[in-house]
Amino acid sequence: DVGMGAEFVVKIPNHLRGDSLSLDASKESVRIEKMPVKVLIVDDEPHLLEIMAISIEDLCEVVHTASSAEEGLAILRSSSIHLVLSDLKMPGMDGLEFFRLIKKEFPVQTPGFIFISGGVDLPAANEVYMQENSLGVLSKPINLVDLREVITKSFHAGVIKKTGIVLKV
Repeated sequence: DVGMGAEFVVKIPNHLRGDSLSLDASKESVRIEKMPVKVLIVDDEPHLLEIMAISIEDLCEVVHTASSAEEGLAILRSSSIHLVLSDLKMPGMDGLEFFRLIKKEFPVQTPGFIFISGGVDLPAANEVYMQENSLGVLSKPINLVDLREVITKSFHAGVIKKTGIVLKV
């Protein structure tokens, strides 16, 4: 249905579900150091929201989830967030409106921002706006390894900072 979002099935590899990764060669476990990054994931699809949160909870200091942009705004107003992963197409306030509001409300400390899209065709003006603001997009179905890699590389490259910066993907 139009405006109702989409449902995706994502299988999480076993090595992403625990607190440690298993090394095949030595059969020993290596503890993953959490990055001092606070992430907010916003998506109207509860299964995808949960899977993304589970897949990065061992990487990030804090992972918040919200099922709508309005709920995400409430979390941003009460918590320090460094990175927002937001669905682009949601009922009510969509991802672009959400970003514009965040940028207006937090002009100095705009958190990093990555959109998640299920192949939404955007009007040309919105595409230009996203390019001007260096907004990245991860496509659904989400590759969880890619999601983890984007967060890790962005952190180590200094792109995700406490002062907030728009994230290039």
